[in-house]
Amino acid sequence: MFAGLVFGGKVLRVLKEKYEYDPVGPGQPVTMRRVCKMIRKNGGNEYDAALVFMLSQLQMLSDDTSTYPFRRKMLNRALAMGSLYTSESAVREISHLLIQYADDGGAT
Repeated sequence: MFAGLVFGGKVLRVLKEKYEYDPVGPGQPVTMRRVCKMIRKNGGNEYDAALVFMLSQLQMLSDDTSTYPFRRKMLNRALAMGSLYTSESAVREISHLLIQYADDGGAT
């Protein structure tokens, strides 16, 4: 249990420092604990868990185009970190999502 708390703290630090995102909304702590448990069980690190958490949060946003700038901002951060910390397939998926949310034809 203690290891899970330490890992969760590391993930929270990555979310706050790298994504400038604080998961305090309803249901977010539960989602974060589940993501942390899954990623830790599969041998991932705090960057992997932060990426999976952010992707889950982006999926829960409405498909209103007003959310696209926020999505692009988060995905660009994930892509920058993804190239350093995560697998090539994750980077491809993030790139695909960036294209999907590029309503103005350019990434931010």
